[in-house]
Parts: sequence; structure tokens; C-alpha cells
Amino acid sequence: MQSLNDLDYFVGLGYDKQLTKQALKLTNGNKNEALNILKKTIDTLTINKEDIQWRSKKDEDWLSYNDNHVLPKDLETRALVRSPIYALVTSFNPSGKQISNYKFETTFLIHITLKDGRNWYINKTYNEFFLFYSTLPIGSTITLTNHFPIPNLFHKDESKRCKLLADWLRELVLNESCMSNEMLLDSLYSFIDADSYGGRVSTMKSQQIVLNKLSSSLPIF
Repeated sequence: MQSLNDLDYFVGLGYDKQLTKQALKLTNGNKNEALNILKKTIDTLTINKEDIQWRSKKDEDWLSYNDNHVLPKDLETRALVRSPIYALVTSFNPSGKQISNYKFETTFLIHITLKDGRNWYINKTYNEFFLFYSTLPIGSTITLTNHFPIPNLFHKDESKRCKLLADWLRELVLNESCMSNEMLLDSLYSFIDADSYGGRVSTMKSQQIVLNKLSSSLPIF
């Protein structure tokens, strides 16, 4: 359980309160691990400001957009507030999926959180990640600074592969151009098994309604 002192400590360092609560929850109150998550959240993403407009909005834009909501202090949090889906690759399991009597395939644990606060965990193999990646309509108008990891980038190092997948997926869901692309959203909802957890936005029209109402509530992170 997280203590009030732990929360106050991180908030005192300038970290967002909601992000801090989530980091402490994910790490069962381990301050060092929570700090690593918070540092990664704020520091490790390379920001392409021309493409990731959510992270470059001016204060007056956000005050108008969010009405009476508290204005997030850092640009990373502002992207979190507006994204309809947040997905975090948290760990990997070398024996996660049995494919024969003596052979197992590594799975990667993903924590999914929707805009309305619903959340769940799913396990995906690298092949399932790649299948999802291959369906994305990413072209010249959508550019990610974290490229999808191909095998020669990690040389069977599952820890490195996990980090590369985490960085890529995180940037994808925090990218305004990606999250405004209806075809991409449709593929993403399928990938995160939203149908199974009651979070599926089943039609393009419904997806646009969700995007038009992003300011209705703050996500729980």
C-alpha cells in the first residue's frame, strides 16, 4: 500500500499526483521502482513537436479546452489527459505461451486504461505485436520517433525487446495524429481485446464521438 508520505514526497519533487499514484500502485509502493517509472514517463520519450501536438499546446489552449479542470503542469501529462487509450508494457514472461509440449513463447504484459477509467491486463507475443504493427496505416503523415523493434535490434534479448516495445506502444497512444486516425484506432481496439472487456468502440462514427468528448473527464493513471 502506498503511504501519504510517499505520495507527498514525489509530488514535492514536481511529479504529477495522478501519475505518482499509478506508479506507486503498479510497484506495490516500492519508491525506487516508482521513481524509475516516473522518470521514464517524463524523460525518456523523444518528442517530435511538429507531430505530437498534444505535447505542445499552449496554456491558454488547455485552459479553454479543459474548462474547470486543473491544467496539467507538464506536456507529457497533457497528452495523457487527451488520449482515449493508454497502454503500458509492464513486463515479460519467457514461458508465457506454450506452443508445444517442450516449447514456450515469450509474452509481454500490457496494462490497458481507457479514457473512462476502465482498465485490464492482456498478454501478447511479439508475433501478435508485429501483426498489429503490420495493420497500422502509418504513412508519411504519421511519424514516430520510436520505431517498431525488428529482431536485429534486440538479438533475442527479451528485456531489451520489452523496453523497445514499451517505448513504441507508449508513443503510439500518446500521439495525436495516431489517436485521431480512425483506421488505426480500429486496429488498436482489436489488439487490446476491447471486445472482451466491454471497451470496444465498434464503429468509426462511435470512435469519432469518443474523440470529440475527450475533455469530459480526466483518466485515472
